[in-house]
Amino acid sequence: MSNEPVRHARARRRTILGSGLAAFGSASIPVAAESAAAGPEEAADVENVTAAWTDPPNGYPEWNNNIGIFEVGSQPAHATFMPYADLQQALKADRTDSPYRLDLNGDWRFQHADRPADRDTDFWRTDRDDGDWDTMPVPSNWQPAGYDFPIYTNVTYPWWGANGQHENAQPPFAPTRFNPVGQYRRTFELPSAWQGRRVHLHFEGVKSGFYLWVNGTKVGYREGSFTPSEFDITDHVRPGANLIAVEVYRFPDGDWMEDQDFIRLSGIFRPVFLYSLPTVHLRDFKIDTPLRDGYTNADLAVAVAVRNSGAQRSGTYTVETLLYDKDGESVWPAPLATQVDIGSVQPGRDATARGSKAVQGPRLWSAEHPDLYTAVLRLRDPSGAVTQTVSARIGFREFAIRNGLMRINGQPVSLRGTNRHEMHPDRGQALTREDMVHDIALMKRLNINAVRTSHYPNHPDWYDLADEYGMYVMDEANLETHGVRDDYPASNSAWTAPVIDRAAQMVHRDKNHPSVVMWSLGNEAGGGSNFVAMRDWIRAADPTRIIQYEGDNRSSVSDIRSQMYNTAAGIRDRALDTGDTRPYILVEYSHAMGNSNGNFKEYWDVIRQYPVLQGGYIWDFADQSLRWPIPLGGGATYLAYGGDWGDNPNDGNFCANGIVSAERKPTGKAAEVKRVYQAINAAAGDNVAAGDVRITNEYAFANVNEFDGAWALIADGEAIQSGGLTAQQLDIPPLSDKTIRVPIQRPAEPAPGTEHFLELSFTLKTATTWADAGFEVAARQLPVDFDSPPVEPVPLPDVPMLSDSETGDRITVTGTGFAVAISKSTGEIISYEAMGMRLVNSGPVPNFWRAPTDNDRGNGHPTRNGTWRAAGRNRTVTGVVIARPSDRSRRITVTGTLPTTTQSTYTTAYTVYGNGEIRVDNTLHPGSSSLPYIPEVGTILLLPGALEQMHYYGRGPEENHWDRRTGTDVGRYSSTVTDQWTDYIRPQENGNKTDVRWIALVDGTGRGLLAAGEPLLEVNASHVTPEDLSGNVRHDYQLTRRQEVVLRLNHRQTGVGGDNSWGAQPLDQYKLFASRDYSYTYRLKPLPDVGQAMALSRRPTETGGGSGGPVEPGVYYRLVAQHSGKAADIEGGSTAAGALLVQWPVHTGANQQFDFVDAGGGFWRIRARHSGLILQVSGTGTGADITQQPSSGAASQQWEVVDHGGGTVSFVNRQSGLAMDVWSQSTADGARISQWNRTGGANQLFNLQRL
Repeated sequence: MSNEPVRHARARRRTILGSGLAAFGSASIPVAAESAAAGPEEAADVENVTAAWTDPPNGYPEWNNNIGIFEVGSQPAHATFMPYADLQQALKADRTDSPYRLDLNGDWRFQHADRPADRDTDFWRTDRDDGDWDTMPVPSNWQPAGYDFPIYTNVTYPWWGANGQHENAQPPFAPTRFNPVGQYRRTFELPSAWQGRRVHLHFEGVKSGFYLWVNGTKVGYREGSFTPSEFDITDHVRPGANLIAVEVYRFPDGDWMEDQDFIRLSGIFRPVFLYSLPTVHLRDFKIDTPLRDGYTNADLAVAVAVRNSGAQRSGTYTVETLLYDKDGESVWPAPLATQVDIGSVQPGRDATARGSKAVQGPRLWSAEHPDLYTAVLRLRDPSGAVTQTVSARIGFREFAIRNGLMRINGQPVSLRGTNRHEMHPDRGQALTREDMVHDIALMKRLNINAVRTSHYPNHPDWYDLADEYGMYVMDEANLETHGVRDDYPASNSAWTAPVIDRAAQMVHRDKNHPSVVMWSLGNEAGGGSNFVAMRDWIRAADPTRIIQYEGDNRSSVSDIRSQMYNTAAGIRDRALDTGDTRPYILVEYSHAMGNSNGNFKEYWDVIRQYPVLQGGYIWDFADQSLRWPIPLGGGATYLAYGGDWGDNPNDGNFCANGIVSAERKPTGKAAEVKRVYQAINAAAGDNVAAGDVRITNEYAFANVNEFDGAWALIADGEAIQSGGLTAQQLDIPPLSDKTIRVPIQRPAEPAPGTEHFLELSFTLKTATTWADAGFEVAARQLPVDFDSPPVEPVPLPDVPMLSDSETGDRITVTGTGFAVAISKSTGEIISYEAMGMRLVNSGPVPNFWRAPTDNDRGNGHPTRNGTWRAAGRNRTVTGVVIARPSDRSRRITVTGTLPTTTQSTYTTAYTVYGNGEIRVDNTLHPGSSSLPYIPEVGTILLLPGALEQMHYYGRGPEENHWDRRTGTDVGRYSSTVTDQWTDYIRPQENGNKTDVRWIALVDGTGRGLLAAGEPLLEVNASHVTPEDLSGNVRHDYQLTRRQEVVLRLNHRQTGVGGDNSWGAQPLDQYKLFASRDYSYTYRLKPLPDVGQAMALSRRPTETGGGSGGPVEPGVYYRLVAQHSGKAADIEGGSTAAGALLVQWPVHTGANQQFDFVDAGGGFWRIRARHSGLILQVSGTGTGADITQQPSSGAASQQWEVVDHGGGTVSFVNRQSGLAMDVWSQSTADGARISQWNRTGGANQLFNLQRL
């Protein structure tokens, strides 16, 4: 209440872009304009009478068919602030802690109607008894409390179709058949200390349009869900108890502009409070921090708006601005004083003024160094008395386009961003500050430095946190007309005022936040002159920030180029586009729906190459979902999405696109993002075996020496050497690189087959707001080749003898302490027992299918690639043949056909050794290159459920894929089979691991099965099969998990992709095309103790005794090129290292004779008989010579022998992956033999002539 003469303001409405709104954009002072309600007019003062309210002239209410009426009686927008009692309170800047604030959060009385016609039209009356109403917490959404239902649609408006009872309202009409109305009431006691002050009622966010009554008087109406609605209710309150009544419409006509891709909820979902101001008060202020003198000094520029809300008066008021650093020390000896003559304008209007003051050497704000100051503004009346104190955290920074790039304080910015919806599984849109702290801290830990507030202004606290934690914010206006964007708002003049209002509300509220570096005009709302008008308004109001709009990329609208869901190849084209050289960002990319974010590294390989590509925003941060009770679930819950609430139409789980789950659990996707986004990177130097490493610092301001650096030399998953990087080594300035030498020592005698990696880690020296000291911000694992001796196979004569028996349905091989039975009808192992326990129940079954991911479903994979789905299950076994190459081994070869569109064939060959080991050789021959790419090439085994403990040596610990494995390192990891499950909101392919050397599934005693790849596998251990996940199961709780362990041992799985989830396939380099054959090998072994897994994996039984491979150790062969009939020959019979391999007519010389030495992992060293030297490629490129060299164990000396049948083979080098090749298909004597891409040509095929 005020001591001023009471003059009630008649409620007035804003219908067009009139003088008040136009004044918002005045370049003279970019602060808020007059409310359309400004100007005192007489109004009725009788309780429960609303005669002052004037209905719209078209006969419709404000919420329907009145697109130009978006507010009645509300206050103009202003910066976020709170009046404080004194300076100390202002320095704390806790807006919830003020004697001039009264929170109205808590339980309100609530009732609900499904449509406006059924609402209680007298609910607002003071004599209405609401004792039997329900209660509704504020802030909250009403749907989770059981009123009407959530709706999830992306483009389709939520009132179209069955959801809206088929009314299908069209703009500018709001729906009436289904348009729920929530009616809220609560009372409050007006603080007696507020006598003589103006009382404002502030709603941070209401979804969607609402009316307000105070003590029975209809005060106002507001649309625009995600920016504040504020009303001066001074003339409607009284000492003691007061009643507030609020009527919320779920779908007012303003909701045509809120067609965002989110779960549609409603209610008072952000805080509500009262606060009081002096009659003459600082209504708004804008603070700018222009930098100068090469970004070393600055000015603090302050624009203020002071308003007299009482009777006409004159006098000069002074706004003092005091500036304090982070330690609370005053920056200036005297404040900046800005004088305002309030008599220069009529009461109810703003008197404005500007001032500025120099700041010497301020600490600049950036996402890396979010240094903040506190500006305290005190209003003094003409007598000098302080009447109002407010404050704002500010940062000195410049974010602008300079020399063709977006720059922060002069340095090019790299936006490693994400989109973020405000949605919580338990609280819907009513996020708490704690929720927001959790989100931003998690973002920082994932190396995210930028966020787009998709697609609406976020909770005010989010911007405070972004300022404090360091986050570049693209602030997006609450404007999306996706379902009608071709027509609205376009250039329709009736929509100009409301769309500008949505921009103005955002800009005025958030203009003082250093974290806000860009304004976005909205999302997916089409183009047209209305966007030019929005851009022009913002530019006049705030010339300091960049303006962006992806929907209309014209330079008259958007300062930068932005795109959604372009590919890595596509953004390279944009970088090279000389017709438009504006900075380019991906405003949405790497669609993270389900098991996604494949080829994320490929995006950043391109972005790092071209400076004009300045990053992007992943879609998006967290899955959207609501926790919902399981039907008949006894109180258990699940994470629900579109369709789970009876909403129809709906867009299913298209709302679940997060790199973290709805519960904010990081996934393998998050690990990939963190690693790719990291700003400190390391690469092998010229001699990594000597410790040479190149470190690149991509930070714009931070030196690497602000972090601790450590290194470790890893041998087979265990650190054998470690240390810290020195201060000198870490002294790497921003945007530079340095080569350092890490003091690793070559291991003296590495065990055979030992793998070495050099791991570097960069961690926080001290705790931050978002992580503890020691938290790892960047890491890199680099392979180091120390020429470890090759694996030493167990000699075949050293293993025990075995026996076999054959019945009508099986072949059984028995040895000391083990037995294995193979079905003659299915070709599977039907029993594998050793150590007194069962190791395999059944399998391996050839498998060429993975459970469809969301991306797969979106691109048509289940249908297009469906020929592979049951190919393994429905195979036809054409032969099961046993061979007895020695008394210590048996080979059972299974052949069969696959019922693909064009019939394909496969083989599985089991070599069983007397020590219980089984070598499994698998081949796939697709029937035609026209068959679709193959989802997975592998096998499925079913193991006893007791083998629940999982240990492996490969990439982890997070799930990873062929095209998403940058964020996971090779190591030894332990877990359980159950915990391999990644709980995507819709069950799908999950839990994959790549580059696996071995996996052990053991029981509680540590005994079980060891599977070792030759050389590498992809593996998956679960309690479901791909087929179990390939139907229409929508949620985890609907799955019936198997007791058995489902173990998939795979050659490879097609990448998961992620460019988008509605058509994009994985990149070609991550597909398994049907144009080639596939072969891979693994070994199964009894494992008596999990501690022996590494050692046993390195002791394969010798492939000897005619065990079925194309070559045998201890045998000499002549290699005759198929196209020429000439033999591979060491040139001139030379015994010198470096002598070339050529072709020459066949003769009996030893320089044409070679034997094969088992190098392990399915590779062989090829040794010339006359010299004892090994065939080695001279490089990794095509055309590299093949020479003879002393044996070193290097990968360049190891060859895969690919069996083409009939004694014909090809040789593929392990290091390069290229094939041995007679140059240019020459038939000439002496033609050199080099390496080339695998073509399958006759010049790459060699006939083995056993000597």
